[in-house]
Amino acid sequence: MDEDMTRIELWAKIFTEPKNLFMTVASNGMHHGVGIIKDLKDEKVKMASGDEFHAGYDVAAILVKLIGPVPALPTPSAFL
Repeated sequence: MDEDMTRIELWAKIFTEPKNLFMTVASNGMHHGVGIIKDLKDEKVKMASGDEFHAGYDVAAILVKLIGPVPALPTPSAFL
């Protein structure tokens, strides 16, 4: 669990850098716009039907498309 929290903290660091966040979201939004729109439609359908759990997957997919995936932690050999 600690490793997952560290990975999420690394991923979320972009929120402390507004200019970088804006540029990343703008660029990724242009590249993944069709997929993001599909995910938004799917999320709305799931929320309307009361399926909040699976709607969360759609929100996560949108965030990954806009900001990028949660990074892996460096392997210990990366420090050698």
